Amino acid sequence: MSSETETSYRFANRISIRILFWMIGFALVATTGGVTYAMLKIEEHAVRQEIEKVNREIAACNMRINQHRAKINTMTGRWNMLTRLESIGSDMRPIESSQLQELRTMRHSETGTATASR
Repeated sequence: MSSETETSYRFANRISIRILFWMIGFALVATTGGVTYAMLKIEEHAVRQEIEKVNREIAACNMRINQHRAKINTMTGRWNMLTRLESIGSDMRPIESSQLQELRTMRHSETGTATASR
């Protein structure tokens, strides 16, 4: 009886080949899933950083556009322009209302004839 007990006790701690393959397969599936998840998270982080970079560039471009618009508005303001023309000694002067002439409109001109006043 002692020989039966020894033999069954001796084989009790062994793992069958079948269970060993199942354990290896499960470990491969689990590690593959974890690695894939990590790679996708890294890619998502990279895309988020790129989007933030593009948004910062858009904000910087909008700021430059606003600065240029403000500069153009100050340069093309009536009084600023007159001051600059005087400072460079330009011959350009404001037009007086007595110098303006009314142009002919379409209803005053003959049909089918081209005029320089159109």
